[in-house]
Amino acid sequence: MGRIKGEQVELSAEAVSDFFEKRAQAFDPAKPLSAVLYQDDHPEIARERDRIERDKITPLLKLTGKERLLDVGCGIGRWAQALSDQLAFAYGVDASPSLIELARKLCPQANLAFDAYGVDDLDDALLTAKGPFDRVILSGILIYLNDTQVSRLLHLLGRHLAPGGLLYLREPMGVMGRLSLLDHWSDELKASYNAIYREPKELESVMASAFPGPDFEIGSFQPLYDNAALNNRVETQQQFCIVRRRGEAM
Repeated sequence: MGRIKGEQVELSAEAVSDFFEKRAQAFDPAKPLSAVLYQDDHPEIARERDRIERDKITPLLKLTGKERLLDVGCGIGRWAQALSDQLAFAYGVDASPSLIELARKLCPQANLAFDAYGVDDLDDALLTAKGPFDRVILSGILIYLNDTQVSRLLHLLGRHLAPGGLLYLREPMGVMGRLSLLDHWSDELKASYNAIYREPKELESVMASAFPGPDFEIGSFQPLYDNAALNNRVETQQQFCIVRRRGEAM
């Protein structure tokens, strides 16, 4: 179906899952970040994106070594790996069993754990059993979810972010309006690609419901990269925000 602007459409969960399974099965140890940050033809861009994101965001997470982290859509575990020595525990979940298998191999630290769960598998019982979580990362996952899934996930995380906790959300946003790709062929990825690039105001509306005041403080969205070339796209821009749950840290 290609590119759809301004309309609300539904992604095929099967198509999204199939895409990531194939990415994992084609994993190249020489350019590991390309499995989840793409840029197959320009792996140096993936490395630079990863470095800048970690350098900019890690200080904002205010880690003391006592925190328990939940990473939804963890991929190969790049965040858990990067932060392992600053956390008490990190739990990564991803809908792709093959990506989770890679995460377990690449991240053998004793304080890291990974399971193959999609967002529809997450529920209050699971997060209660694995939590509490006082840091949550959602890094580039929402574009692969339908609107109802985004709302459900954010409300779920709002219930399980511990008092004093922080949630980091990073997404490629549609800067010229909502843009959906349905079975859109990518020459670079050599695959059909499915994603929804939402405008910031769309996510802000859902977040206001999922993280209501006065218990939560929602930061404004801002560009992740100062160097516009790292976005590498005309119609989308990587943006992020931090959500804080008020109260005393656990």
